Amino acid sequence: MLTAKKYIYLFICFCTLFGCTNIEGTYVANHQLGYDTVKIFINNKYERKYHTRDKSQSYTDTGSWKTSKGRIDFYDWIDRNGINNFEGKGSIVFGTEISKSFFSNEIKLPINYDLEYYYVKVK
Repeated sequence: MLTAKKYIYLFICFCTLFGCTNIEGTYVANHQLGYDTVKIFINNKYERKYHTRDKSQSYTDTGSWKTSKGRIDFYDWIDRNGINNFEGKGSIVFGTEISKSFFSNEIKLPINYDLEYYYVKVK
């Protein structure tokens, strides 16, 4: 017979493997290249707002998204800051993993592992 602790452990493992993550919400990037936010909506649409660091330029991009196996793919993504080395190549699919902390429930979407840039979900 399973104890309460084992049920909780199994639930956490199940959610980790099969994605019990509420991905919708607002995410803010931690890089210092500009003000960069992504709003992910429940209808599989997103809106990204990007302002250059000196605020001389401002962009709003929209597109759709889809999750699969712990990843999220953004369609019609435009790399406004060149972090992923595809700046200026038009709209592409930007895919990244969905990273959730067990202890703080913080959700991150990595932008660049080497530079440790990511989007973090704000409450």
